[in-house]
Amino acid sequence: MDFKSTAIHDSEVYPGVKFTVRKFNVWQRLERDADIADQVLRVEQIAAEHRALAEDDEKRRVELNAEFMRINNGIIAPVVMKAGLVSIKDLLVDGEPVTDYDGLVKCGAVSSDFITELFIACQCAAGVYGDDRKNCASPGISTGRTDGADQNSTAGNASEKSTTESADAAGTSPGK
Repeated sequence: MDFKSTAIHDSEVYPGVKFTVRKFNVWQRLERDADIADQVLRVEQIAAEHRALAEDDEKRRVELNAEFMRINNGIIAPVVMKAGLVSIKDLLVDGEPVTDYDGLVKCGAVSSDFITELFIACQCAAGVYGDDRKNCASPGISTGRTDGADQNSTAGNASEKSTTESADAAGTSPGK
């Protein structure tokens, strides 16, 4: 078996753009996450507190969401993306190629949907399995209700579309 250590994705946000993410084994993932373990634990505590809130405690709900976004976007996502994003192909900002994470940070002009797409792909390729895999794409806790939805619902799961030429196309790789 020829295991591919990376996966190439077609961007759904920017058609024609491709990006490559690194697949992690459990030890690489543990090493990557060692520096953010406290923040990941705090995010889990926030989620548990959010689920336990009374329906009318909107003030605390907003506070928790703000803390979640600060930790996730400011600490966790950059670590995940620096470790997982290998390259970006065919993305230009003001005529200049953006080819990696540092380029994304410098240009600052790509959509937040694209950043989310990259983060989800990096997280999912990092060796998240089983029941955790369906949650790897949940970027946050919903603050509002939608018709018929539970108050504590989360964002929907991401679909992972990969164009890798891996021999494990049948879904047998560790990231599938």
